[in-house]
Amino acid sequence: MNLRTGKSFFPRGSNSHNTDIPDYRQYSLSPAEWFRYTLSGTAAAAAVAYVFYRNILAFLIFIPIIIYYPFYKKKDLIPARKRKLLLQFREGLSVLSGALSAGYSMENALEESVHELKLLYGADAMIVREFEYMSHLVSMNIPIEKAMDEFAERSGLDDIRNFSRVLRIAKRSGGEIVPIIVNL
Repeated sequence: MNLRTGKSFFPRGSNSHNTDIPDYRQYSLSPAEWFRYTLSGTAAAAAVAYVFYRNILAFLIFIPIIIYYPFYKKKDLIPARKRKLLLQFREGLSVLSGALSAGYSMENALEESVHELKLLYGADAMIVREFEYMSHLVSMNIPIEKAMDEFAERSGLDDIRNFSRVLRIAKRSGGEIVPIIVNL
């Protein structure tokens, strides 16, 4: 989804099923996650009420904790997802540098790395969706630096922001991108 307009970036009828590009600084619990974390909070509250108080009134006092637990858990899931994204991004850079070393241009290397990352992580992996999205933007004549900047902003990760800056400077100055990626 485009953060500014709220519309999908992929055209209607596109064969891509990954139209939601998330903001990794936020996390939305799915209904199944809400249920799971509410159930685990209820079980924990029931266990504490039974072990320490053996009273149903104590369990009723813990109800606000049960309600708050999914929100608490959501705060824990954001850093976990960011760590996973960073690991996938580093692997994506490795695949990208391999394609660049093989002689592809940066734009074509990005497209080629999507295929490799799908084999590595599957089509629904975060980095695959991001690289597909960036490749789609590049196919719409948006500079790769701008696509990477947008990804860096949504990721909220310093390593990705730094790479985005380095990529922008290297593209402007005509620097060698492969050694830069390898040394990151």
